[in-house]
Amino acid sequence: MRVSREREGLAVADSGEGTVLPRLNVEAVAQRLSGTELAPMWLQLDDPEARGVPTPIPLPDQDNGPHLSYAVQWAMFAVLGTVVYGLLLRRIAVTRRP
Repeated sequence: MRVSREREGLAVADSGEGTVLPRLNVEAVAQRLSGTELAPMWLQLDDPEARGVPTPIPLPDQDNGPHLSYAVQWAMFAVLGTVVYGLLLRRIAVTRRP
């Protein structure tokens, strides 16, 4: 059982057609039904209960996938970064010599 809700803050406005309701305002529904009196609440149907015993989901295949190529890629970036950093330090040292 849920309480009737009105539009709050940045909520989506009701469409004028009444086909899609982002929230249920029982008073607005009663006005559309020509003044019919409705309780200020509504019922929501729960999902039906599961039948049978739960079964485990099979595990995914254990393969290397693209992980090895990513590891090699990051190793190359690390080596390249170290070499470039060393070259920059060397250039700075050479330009500071008198």
